[in-house]
Amino acid sequence: MTIKKHIILLLLITIFIANSFAQKQKTKPINSGFVFIDGKYIEPPYVVKHKGNKILINGIVVNEDKKIKKSKNKKVKIVKEFPGYIPNNNKGIKALNYINPKTKNILLSDAVTFYINTYGKTEGVAKIREYINRITDLKCVKDTGVLIKIILEKYDDKKVYLSWGSIYNGGSYLKKDKKELIQNIKSNYEEFQSILNAKNILFFKNKKRIYTTYDKKKSNIFLTKVIPILNNNSLTSHEKYYKIKEYGIELDDFIIDKGLIINDNFNTRIKKLE
Repeated sequence: MTIKKHIILLLLITIFIANSFAQKQKTKPINSGFVFIDGKYIEPPYVVKHKGNKILINGIVVNEDKKIKKSKNKKVKIVKEFPGYIPNNNKGIKALNYINPKTKNILLSDAVTFYINTYGKTEGVAKIREYINRITDLKCVKDTGVLIKIILEKYDDKKVYLSWGSIYNGGSYLKKDKKELIQNIKSNYEEFQSILNAKNILFFKNKKRIYTTYDKKKSNIFLTKVIPILNNNSLTSHEKYYKIKEYGIELDDFIIDKGLIINDNFNTRIKKLE
């Protein structure tokens, strides 16, 4: 085989490998769900990507964890003794917000820190799930496997989503290296895709998520009932807040004060829901 043929063969192999890699990296566009970035409606299809410490939707950075660059020097808080169980007279969300009188931290966060530090990730997460299942009106139904992100579900079918991982990203409780923080970003990336595929809503402001819906019913209420209130210029921010609260929804002041920038295509999509 001549040198020229060797070069051509090498080029063909290189092109094939490059194309195969590009296909693996390609993200399938999502035509469902609704995205709002800094108060503006973003048109589908949605292409969700993650690069290092950033998540992008349609090329716009919506989530960025700047702590990744600083994580190596974080101090670690160790909870050496089991902080105890949440008193039985505290139920549901009240239990999750119960303060440890000794440390002045949320008791559940102290328990989570203790379990992870004492038993490690795998066994620690299992212990956390058992701990949460003791709380009246709540049960742990799933964890994502990313350190300690736990989804809780009330028995009346109203879902409450909590990510205790967000507590630790600041580094004040557990030492997290760059690899773990990037893993959290990847988890959020997968969650954002799941939310949009389920026809739900994502709100972002200043590269942070500020509001999410997790079920179709709440999404429809938000789109058909809440957005008209937000964009009603005859109402004060105070009036908007209480009208929206009647639907069991509480929003960031930014959304209430500024309203949302929407277009005719958005209105067309909404009419199909009604």
